[in-house]
Amino acid sequence: MTNTRSKNFNSLESFILEKMTQSRLPGLSVAFLENAEVIHQRNFGFRDLHKRVAPTSDTLFGLGSITKVFTALGIMQLRDQGLLNVSDPVSKYLEVKLESLGERVCIKHLLSHSSGIPALGFSESKMSEHWWIDGYPISSIEDVLTFIHGADSWARAKPGQRWFYWNEGYILLGAIIERISGRSYGEYILEQVLGPLGMRRSFFRREDVEQVSDRATPYLQDQEGKFVIGSNLYSEIPAAGGLVSTTNDMVKFVQMFLRDGHANNSKFISRESLELMQAPFVTMPMEGVLFFADPAETPKHDSFYGLGLQIQKDFFGRTVMGHGGGVMGGTTYFAYIPERAVAVVLLANAHGYPMSQLALASLACLLGEDFRELPFIRLDNRLEQLVGKYASFRDTILAEVKRKGDGLELSLKFKHEDRIVSLFPVSSNDEASCFQTFSGGRCLKAEFHLSDHIDLVYERYSFRKVGI
Repeated sequence: MTNTRSKNFNSLESFILEKMTQSRLPGLSVAFLENAEVIHQRNFGFRDLHKRVAPTSDTLFGLGSITKVFTALGIMQLRDQGLLNVSDPVSKYLEVKLESLGERVCIKHLLSHSSGIPALGFSESKMSEHWWIDGYPISSIEDVLTFIHGADSWARAKPGQRWFYWNEGYILLGAIIERISGRSYGEYILEQVLGPLGMRRSFFRREDVEQVSDRATPYLQDQEGKFVIGSNLYSEIPAAGGLVSTTNDMVKFVQMFLRDGHANNSKFISRESLELMQAPFVTMPMEGVLFFADPAETPKHDSFYGLGLQIQKDFFGRTVMGHGGGVMGGTTYFAYIPERAVAVVLLANAHGYPMSQLALASLACLLGEDFRELPFIRLDNRLEQLVGKYASFRDTILAEVKRKGDGLELSLKFKHEDRIVSLFPVSSNDEASCFQTFSGGRCLKAEFHLSDHIDLVYERYSFRKVGI
C-alpha cells in the first residue's frame, strides 16, 4: 500500500468513526479488496453494547436484502443448467396469475424489481409493531400468494418499464428455486451457493446462528432514541432478507464477482449469466446530485438495477455494482468495480449513517480519489456549515437553521409565533449556496452568502449567523 493510499485509509477511518459517533452506530466491520484480494480490514465499536465486546471479521451480522443477490445467483445457476429462462412467466412455476396492466410478469421482472406493481409492505409489516400485534401472519409461500392476491389492481406500469423495490417478488423467486430444485430454498442456497463459495459461517436458521458466540447483537432506536434489541429475519421464507453472515464470508462472495464468476478455481456462474446480472435492466428513480455542478448541466440518470444487482455509472468514470440490506437492527452493503477489481464489504449492527455512502467513500479511497469530494459528503459538510443561530440588523428578528434530512429547516422567531419553512438545496459554490421553498403555490429562494461570515437572504429579510 502506497503512502498516499495509507493516508487515504487513515482519513477514511476517521470519517467512518465520526459518522458512527454522529449517527450512534454501535459496531461496524469492514473489508477492502484490491485486485480481488483483501488489502485491509477494520472493526469498529461494539458487537454487543452490554458486554462491550468488539466485533471481528468473523462476527455474524444479519445481511438483510443482500440475501436477494444470493437468491438471484440461485436463479441464474438454474438458468445455466437449462432448467429455466429468465423470460419465463412466473405462472409457469407457481400457481399464481401474476400480471401488471394485462401483461404477464416474468422471472426477469422479479429479479430487477420491475414487475410494475408497487411495494405491498410485506417485509415492512414484519419490521413494525403491526407484525406482532395485528398484522398479517405470513409464514409460508402459500401465505404470500394469498397476501398478494389482487395486487395487479395496484399496478402502475407494464412489466419492465418502472422500478419498484418488491420484496414480495424475491419471496416468489425463492419459491421458484424450491419448485425446480425439489429442495427447500435454504437447503439449495447452502449446498449450491454458500458451499461452493466456501462461506462456512453463513446461516439462515436461528439455531445455527445462536450456537455461535461471536455474533452481533442487532439494535434499534425507539422514538426516544434509546437502544432496544432487534432481530434477524428468521423465517421459513428467507429469500428476500434472511441470511446471516460475516465479513470474511462476504469477502469470498464478492471475490466471485471480481473473478468473473469463478470461485475456488472453478466456474461458479457462466459469463453470460453474470453479464445479465450486471447489465442495466431498468432505470432507478434517482438522479445524480447537481448541487455543486455547473448550473448549465442537466440531471442524468446514473442509477440502474440489473438482474439482482444495483448499478451506478459514472463514478469517477467507472461503474459500481453492489447491493445493500437493512433488517431489524442492522445495515449492510457490498460494492465493487469490476474493471478495477476493487471492492468493499460493510456490516453493521444498527441503522445509522448510510452504508451505501460509506461504501462509495471506500471505493473512492481504493481508486486513489479524494472521497471528501463526493457530492453527498460535500453537501453534508455545507449543510453543517450553514446550521446555527442567525439575527437580523440590530437583532430585530432572530432565526435558526437546522438540518432536516438532506435539506434545511428555517425558523423565523417572532413574538407570538415561529414561522417554519423547509429549504431544499438547489446549487452551491465557494461563495454562495442557493435553496428554495414554496409558499402560496410559488417558489421562493433562500441564499446563503459565504465570506468571513455567513449571511442569509430570505424573502425581505437578511440575517447574519451569530452562533451554533
